[in-house]
Amino acid sequence: MAGIFQTVRSFLRERPGLNCLFWGAVLAFVYILRSITQDDPPDERLDWRSLRDLESVDSSRLDRRDGLAYLDGDSEPFTGWERQYVTIERYAGEIPIRLFIPYRNGKREGFGEGFYPDDRQFSETSYGSAGHYEITLYESGQLRSSSTDHRLINGTSRYFYDKPSPERQKKFEGVWEDGVLVTEKWWNREGVETSSDQLPGG
Repeated sequence: MAGIFQTVRSFLRERPGLNCLFWGAVLAFVYILRSITQDDPPDERLDWRSLRDLESVDSSRLDRRDGLAYLDGDSEPFTGWERQYVTIERYAGEIPIRLFIPYRNGKREGFGEGFYPDDRQFSETSYGSAGHYEITLYESGQLRSSSTDHRLINGTSRYFYDKPSPERQKKFEGVWEDGVLVTEKWWNREGVETSSDQLPGG
């Protein structure tokens, strides 16, 4: 056995390229063997989005009292992820969207995401100290909308046509002040402005 080991060592020493290949193969074999025999709990092998899906709480389980959210009547304000289901209009029907909203000490705080039924991303939204911006995407991946304030209190909202080109053609742009839409503009698919209104109070 020692003689075979010595022969292999001298063979590899004379061929440095094969030496690297040999040890690479050994490491790969050890890694594969370890992954097959490893007995980790299933959750440790999930990515963070899958864990969030498992650990999130359906919105129906959250109670809201005095401006804070609590889980099923708990005395401590909720910290974690709320899972919420909404639908959006699309052509002749509706599409269900799954939203994940972050909470810290009973308030929405951080960055949330939304997904289409096939797990393609629908939205990215910031809450609390992270700001209030939001973007949404079409199923094609094209930008659907952007808003500097998704609460529609103070900010600008824009909606875009779903076009098979890198150019984003605006459909609508509105400016909000103190929760009131004060200006709005509309465009057709060719980029021609069809209306521009200064609304009462703006």
